Amino acid sequence: LYYSENYGGSEQPRFSTLKLLKDTMNQTIRVEGKCSPIVVDWDGNGINDILLGNSNGSILTVKSQVENNDLQLTPPQLLEINGESLKVEGRSKPFIADWDNDGGKDLLIGDEAGHLHIYLNSVVNGEPDLIRGEKIKSAEHTYVLERKLQIPYFIGMSLMELLV
Repeated sequence: LYYSENYGGSEQPRFSTLKLLKDTMNQTIRVEGKCSPIVVDWDGNGINDILLGNSNGSILTVKSQVENNDLQLTPPQLLEINGESLKVEGRSKPFIADWDNDGGKDLLIGDEAGHLHIYLNSVVNGEPDLIRGEKIKSAEHTYVLERKLQIPYFIGMSLMELLV
């Protein structure tokens, strides 16, 4: 996983050369196959963390903390639900949204088979506690879209709309 620091600001961004991200064990942060990262304050500590989708359908978390004004990243951990690794079909693309309007960070995942999955979070503040996921369905059928790797995004402010 690489990053590039913006040292030019939001008006005139200028980026440093790419650098490999390393964890607190000084190990390069790696995932199996292709990587789909998103940045979100996953554990509610006020510091952005990284969720990583990968080629085998799982999601990994890299949590962040600050020690002595230095950003520290934990080694990647498989995201689990009730002690079992979360896994979808093929490559996974995560996205965070408040699906059920309860103030919590719910996890949406697009997979390589064209399905969209939702994992609801029962916690509003702090470390998420996800419940078993399910494929997103309309009244008539499960969504299976023609483009095989779905990347979910929410649009609209007053009405929940899903863009894929």
